[in-house]
Formats: sequence, structure tokens, C-alpha cells
Amino acid sequence: MVGIVASSQSRRVNFKLSKKAQSYFLDAIICYLGGILLVILTGLFYSGGYKTGYFDVGDDIFKNLRWMIRDRSYSFLDEFIFGFIITYIIIWIKRAYKNL
Repeated sequence: MVGIVASSQSRRVNFKLSKKAQSYFLDAIICYLGGILLVILTGLFYSGGYKTGYFDVGDDIFKNLRWMIRDRSYSFLDEFIFGFIITYIIIWIKRAYKNL
């Protein structure tokens, strides 16, 4: 997504994205980062418990088993979706106040 937005700003590329499409792409990128940030913070809280060891981004966050839908007690997918939605709500409220 970042490449599409960046290439649409370039003079060498033949296509241009409209302001609305750029806004949607940037919103999706920011919401994705908000979801990932909430997952990392949640992982930090989980690993800070007694006898859990230390926090490692590679093992704790980017493990494939943590993103599976079928194992709900061990998944980070619900935290990611919650962070994504909350970030989008914050963006929407900011735009609503800007338009007043």
C-alpha cells in the first residue's frame, strides 16, 4: 500500500490516485500500525508476568500459531482487530471535528 501511494506521487508513473483513494490507503496503513502496536503492547504485558521469561518480538509476536483463528485462547488476532477498529474510530472522530 505504501508503494502505491508513493508511486502515485511520482512523476514517472502514469497513474494518479485521487485524494480520497490516498486517504483510504493512508487510513488503512495507520490502522494496521495501530493494530500491530496493540498486539506488541499486549505481548509485553503477557511476558511481564511471573515465570514467563523475557519478551522477544520474533518468538512472541510473529509466530504463526499466535495468529490462528481456531485457538482463541492463544491468539493475538482479536487484539489486532480491536486495535485496528479503535484506530479507525480515532481517525474518523478527528476528521469529524475537523469538518465542524
